[in-house]
Amino acid sequence: MLAAVTATFEQAGMEVCASAQTAAEGYDAVGAWAPDVAVVDLGLPDESGIDLTRRLLQRTARQAVVVHTGIDAALTLKDALDCGARALAYKTGGPEALVTAVRAAAAGGVFVAPELRAAIVAGESTSRPRTLTDRERQVLALVADGLANEAISERLMLSAETVRTHIRNAMRKLDVHTRAHAVVRALRDEEIGL
Repeated sequence: MLAAVTATFEQAGMEVCASAQTAAEGYDAVGAWAPDVAVVDLGLPDESGIDLTRRLLQRTARQAVVVHTGIDAALTLKDALDCGARALAYKTGGPEALVTAVRAAAAGGVFVAPELRAAIVAGESTSRPRTLTDRERQVLALVADGLANEAISERLMLSAETVRTHIRNAMRKLDVHTRAHAVVRALRDEEIGL
């Protein structure tokens, strides 16, 4: 499986600086190589991928983490977003989805595979009234499409600081701490559509 993922990245023109079979090896490799993006499997033999993600981000909050999973349990996926993962790629989504997730995370954006968005939304009940402004919804919809702040700024003809402000305000209103979780919460609350 690891060889297939490595081959997928190399075919997409991405450099794979290291690979690991365990959380301990992965933690050490990320520390040694400082890659732009770390791809973490949730099903590691020695530690959960969520715990590894949390430890990686405690070491450096700038680290982009993509969680690659075959698990579609809403609670587990929410935990991955809450701990700071920028992207969730579903193993059954094929290699293109994983490449898309890594590219989005590397560009500072977020990506949640459509199948996983649906699982998260289905696992939560909608009980909140719409609370976001139209502009906040528009910005979060573009974040959900994997666009980084600069691309959103250009598309909406807003300053980068205004885009950041809209995202911060949306995160506060949705009571979340990461951009990725803001997207999922906005989907759940029907603030933005799939």
